[in-house]
Amino acid sequence: MTLAAFKVSFPEFALAGDTYLQDWLDKATLRVSVSQFGTKFDTAHGYMTASLLATSPFGQNARMINKVGRSTYHDAWDDLARTCARGALVV
Repeated sequence: MTLAAFKVSFPEFALAGDTYLQDWLDKATLRVSVSQFGTKFDTAHGYMTASLLATSPFGQNARMINKVGRSTYHDAWDDLARTCARGALVV
């Protein structure tokens, strides 16, 4: 997912700054597998990036996580991961 696409899909983070967002997009790439998500990779990458942002100090201060420390973005990522599950995956 590109920075521009992320800002369109997740406008709540648009004011965070391009360099900051790109850094988190790069970090999220390490946690999402093209082999698992296939054509849904960009969507999964976006949700993972949003989840990492939401659970970062920036997101915690903005109250973007629930009482158990999870974000709605991570829940959406989990749902997407289940739809793409193909059994055990070693990355």
